[in-house]
Amino acid sequence: GTGENSDKQTVLVFAPHQDDEANMANAVMYSHAKQGDDVYVIMTFGVDNNNDGTDKQGLARLNQSAKNLECLGIPRSHLIYLGYEQHQHAAGLTDGQLKFNDLGEILRSDNTPYYTFSHPKQGFPSFHSKLYGEEYTMSEKHMLDDFVDVFKHYRPDVVYAVNYDGHEGHRWVASLVDQAFGIVKQTEGFENYCPRYYQSMS
Repeated sequence: GTGENSDKQTVLVFAPHQDDEANMANAVMYSHAKQGDDVYVIMTFGVDNNNDGTDKQGLARLNQSAKNLECLGIPRSHLIYLGYEQHQHAAGLTDGQLKFNDLGEILRSDNTPYYTFSHPKQGFPSFHSKLYGEEYTMSEKHMLDDFVDVFKHYRPDVVYAVNYDGHEGHRWVASLVDQAFGIVKQTEGFENYCPRYYQSMS
């Protein structure tokens, strides 16, 4: 995308969890796909609060989202997985239940950092691993980095993002997407970048 009017547009939908993209933008995604736009869904989280290092729940959710996109005329390859594990972020950020190291990385019970999940054989490699060839440790800064890279990589003409609703995970993602857009706007080559930017409850 270029952020300018054109016949074919690049559309990004930022979703915290599987089903959020459908709740907030299913009809909009279908409309964009029907008119020939390239629609991508950025899926932030997979499994919830899991300490055993697996992402079976996340993969199942990805497949459900991919089937929904295919029903809308959007290829499953346009489901972009960030691969982060959902935690009670508000608790961790305010004091308590999550452990962090000096780099701000969230730690498992054995004090090793969480890494992004990736499912390349199933068509869902993590976005960071696609760009850089390795997984990313989980921290607020690294999630922000990923959102910035998403904006720069796809340079969307239209953005739909979750709004600041009652789900603290949604509010967290909404805040990081807003911050990422601000950072991109201050980046050389993006000074005049001005996509249409919408937020919606999920």
